[in-house]
Amino acid sequence: INEEKTVFSSKKNRRIVTGLVLTSDNKISIGRNKKRFIKSLVYRYINGDLDDYELSYLRGYLAYVKSVEPKFLNRLVEKYSKNTILKIQKAKIVNRKERHATL
Repeated sequence: INEEKTVFSSKKNRRIVTGLVLTSDNKISIGRNKKRFIKSLVYRYINGDLDDYELSYLRGYLAYVKSVEPKFLNRLVEKYSKNTILKIQKAKIVNRKERHATL
């Protein structure tokens, strides 16, 4: 064990490992800030304020959430409707090369 890389962390402090938050009850979460960001992207999608690149970004985040914290995805479905989330998940993916080619 490399003692220089070893850190003691109690449940009192927020514990983040590789971008995931370990909650006090030893569950994995994406964290409050990412949840708020995802909700804001969904809201912007509903209002038509997302461009194609941001939409593909949101789609990737939803896939990430589905694998890490499916309960949060279920709450999004309850809040914004199943149809809205399915439309986002089935949206066309725009890669960076295509985006830059159109600019």
